[in-house]
Amino acid sequence: MKIVRGSSMSIPVAILLISLPILTLICAGPPMQQPRILEIVYARNGSQLFRTQVWPGDHFSLEYVHSVQRSRVKDTFEIDEQHRIVLISTTFSDHGAGLPYKSHQGGTFSILNNGKFYISGMNVILPEILLRTGVEYDNAFQSENRRINLSRRYGDALLAIRIKKFSIFKRLFRNLIS
Repeated sequence: MKIVRGSSMSIPVAILLISLPILTLICAGPPMQQPRILEIVYARNGSQLFRTQVWPGDHFSLEYVHSVQRSRVKDTFEIDEQHRIVLISTTFSDHGAGLPYKSHQGGTFSILNNGKFYISGMNVILPEILLRTGVEYDNAFQSENRRINLSRRYGDALLAIRIKKFSIFKRLFRNLIS
């Protein structure tokens, strides 16, 4: 047992005594907004492929080539205050089977200056996104600081995109045992 110079207290006990008031303030204070983890996993076995911290108000998008029309589609999502995935808009350049022809659920349908169609204000809450990727669909995930070509990286796969709770205590424990 190591002794702190000038004291009969061990280092772990000293750290605990210093940390205890700080932890008490954190736990007793107003609830703080905690980050969550957005993860991309293989849907069949849940093995994690990608993860990033997200906060309410963060955005990400999924882009792909539509299987019937063969035109590019971009869906934009936001993390809401309850840490849910919310589809907020979609952009596409062609009409046809499987593509919207009007706004729904209070969204606004418009035509952009570049001729693309745009539906905003969709506000569709999704518990998770199941995404079939394939080389021919050129699927891509874009967050505020990262772009991943899912088709090239994972090939033909069924992926799930979801939000999970982030626990600083689990992370600290995982770092201690590894």
